[in-house]
Amino acid sequence: MTYKLFGNEANDFMSLVTRNNYTMIELYYQLLNDLDSGNEYRALQIVFEIADAKYVKYAFKLLKRYAAREIGSSDPIAFILVKSLSEAWEKDKAAKAHGGEADRHYLALAVQYLARATKQSDTKDLTFKVNRDRCSGIYFEFDEVTNKQVEAYRVRELKEATNENK
Repeated sequence: MTYKLFGNEANDFMSLVTRNNYTMIELYYQLLNDLDSGNEYRALQIVFEIADAKYVKYAFKLLKRYAAREIGSSDPIAFILVKSLSEAWEKDKAAKAHGGEADRHYLALAVQYLARATKQSDTKDLTFKVNRDRCSGIYFEFDEVTNKQVEAYRVRELKEATNENK
C-alpha cells in the first residue's frame, strides 16, 4: 500500500494521504470534533481509517491525549482505560500478525467510551493558564510554610554534618 503526499510536504506526517484520500490532518481534526460531539460512529470510522494506514499506535496516542485533555478530571478512568487498551493491543500485536478484529475491538471500546464520556475542560484550561504565565515570565513563589520547612531541613542537615565531623 502506498501513500501520496501533496506538493513539497515530504516528511510531513500530517499531509500523509490514506487510501480513501483523507489526510492525517483532516482525520485528526474530525476525530476531535466527533469525540466532542459524541459522534462515536464517525469517530470510529476515522480511527479505523488511521488503523488501515498501519498507524494504530498513533490512533491510540490521539485517544490518550483526548482523554487527558478533554475529559480530564471529570472521568480520570477514561485515560487509564485507553492506556490499558493500548497496552493490551501492543501485547496482542506482539503475539500475532498485523491486523485482525482484535485491533478493531480495542479501538472501538476506546472510541465508544470517550465519545460517551462527560467532557470537562478544566485540565486543558489549567494547562493553558500555566503555560501562558510561564511564557510571560510569571513563575510561582514558595509560601511561608514551605520556606520554614526548607529552613528546618537545612538546619537539621547542617547539624548532622557537624556531628559527623566531630
